[in-house]
Amino acid sequence: MAGLLINYAPWPVLHLNLLMPALMPMLIFGWVISRPEVGGYAGLFLFGLLQDILFQHAFGTHALFYLGLSLVTVPLRSYLLLCNFSFIWAVFAGMYLIYYLYAGLAAQLFSGQSVPFSIVMARWMLGVAIFPLIFIGLLWSHRLLLWRVKYR
Repeated sequence: MAGLLINYAPWPVLHLNLLMPALMPMLIFGWVISRPEVGGYAGLFLFGLLQDILFQHAFGTHALFYLGLSLVTVPLRSYLLLCNFSFIWAVFAGMYLIYYLYAGLAAQLFSGQSVPFSIVMARWMLGVAIFPLIFIGLLWSHRLLLWRVKYR
């Protein structure tokens, strides 16, 4: 939920909202790799529907993408955990590019809006650049949660 609020908060300084990368695919990708049993497919789908309703996107676009992202990532999870981080980063970069292509196509088809390609690529590059920080933060919070459960 925090990712949604940060992503859709108004950033009036220098129009930063134009370059704000989508945080939810980063958080979902990292969370599905570290704890896929929490939330589940139905939770991600409902969360995507909630995002579509709250922020007036085409109904079901985020829900379908989040469900697809988790359906692709969960089977790869055991393999990704054995690989080094640069491979995980490359897989994320590919999935993130698919997200932006999908979101752009959905926006064009359902609402007639188009975003300039340079802005889309800048958002993609910023998202790929900050993904290691998000992923490390998720791993740290995952370990903290496990520590609290273990030592209670």
